[in-house]
Amino acid sequence: MPRRHPLSVAAVLILAFAPCACSSASEPLPELPAVSELPRRDELPDALTTFIGARSIDSPDAWRDVRAPELRRLFQHYVYGFWPTTAEVRSEVIKDVTIAGGKVRYKHVRLTHGDGSAPPINVALFLPPAATRAPPVFLALDPCGNHTLIADPEVALSSAWVDGLCPGAVDNKATEAGRGGRAERWPIALIVERGFALAAVHESDIDPDNRDDTSFADGVHPHYQVDVAPAQRWGTIAAWTFGVQRVVDHLVADSDVDGKRIITVGHSRRGKVALLAAAFDERIAMAIPHQSGTGGATLSRSSLGESLFAINGLFPHWFNDTFPLFNNKEVFLPVDQHLLIALVAPRPLLATNGDDDSWADPPGALRAVEAASPVYELLGSSGLQKNGNDVLLEADLSWHSRPGGHSLGLEDWQTFLRFAEHHFGAQ
Repeated sequence: MPRRHPLSVAAVLILAFAPCACSSASEPLPELPAVSELPRRDELPDALTTFIGARSIDSPDAWRDVRAPELRRLFQHYVYGFWPTTAEVRSEVIKDVTIAGGKVRYKHVRLTHGDGSAPPINVALFLPPAATRAPPVFLALDPCGNHTLIADPEVALSSAWVDGLCPGAVDNKATEAGRGGRAERWPIALIVERGFALAAVHESDIDPDNRDDTSFADGVHPHYQVDVAPAQRWGTIAAWTFGVQRVVDHLVADSDVDGKRIITVGHSRRGKVALLAAAFDERIAMAIPHQSGTGGATLSRSSLGESLFAINGLFPHWFNDTFPLFNNKEVFLPVDQHLLIALVAPRPLLATNGDDDSWADPPGALRAVEAASPVYELLGSSGLQKNGNDVLLEADLSWHSRPGGHSLGLEDWQTFLRFAEHHFGAQ
């Protein structure tokens, strides 16, 4: 029988107005150029030169006060869209038990946000069962539901939309047959044994990843007003980022985890979110975008991997309606993804890849990390470090590629844990 943990507080009200490095939900002045008016930039935009006024950035204060806010606005205007910066969050602990033969503590936390009309966000917290101090916490999205991460009946079955390719999915609904269907991607027992927690969220609780429905009638979009032009409306990647920030609102107030050591991690499209959330929210202490590809940690200007034409055609709901205007015109982008990486500085960031995952473009991600390094150095970090041609995993800014293709598994988590332990210490 699972051991029940006493709930000291059944429900906690958290107001999500903690300091957060986010752009406004209504776009500030001055107006930015139309895509047709942007200058061609064959080379990567310089991280330390402003877009407006070509001002040289030569101090940490100038980066934080001038360049970083400008970059966040540029990314929202031309790529991801604008999303709400704050929302009231209410947390309710639904269940708190020990599972997996006593090796894992599972806490189900339900978050309602805004005026309460949006679908709730169900957070599955997997914790060391006898921690003597609050552990660092990995925060991740999963496409198929928290119940697929571990084969235990205590974990709540998702009631949100699921892709038909998910284990146990029937008519886009989760079934008991899906329990533990993606456990090989999430070595939960290892994570908690190493002294870390995992906060997992079914992405459909925030916004369904349904490319056949671009109306945004489901998920968070109808429940929040964002006062921007239609071309700058927020897409699914931005919506997921908004949801991740609401989970951060909870984690920084949850005494069962160390709210100052939150690590966003994600694979593929969820890696894009892990990076974007860390770039916009300084409460996130570390980012590990894994095989995040185009729109993530690799360069839009790269000639390798997935093109903007391909990603915007296959996934028209991910970005705003301005981003497709750069299809086959990447050289006119005023930003590139090295600048998104730079927005995480000086916090640790590891961009991980697979040697055979050409679609996600590991070389382009390495170039992006290299181009972001001057910002890390400006802010007092050593930035990217190499031993010959080998990138050092222990640096604040790092890149790693292992044999194999586009996947998430035990080998990847061993790398994530090694990086986190180096920076946070063995737990």
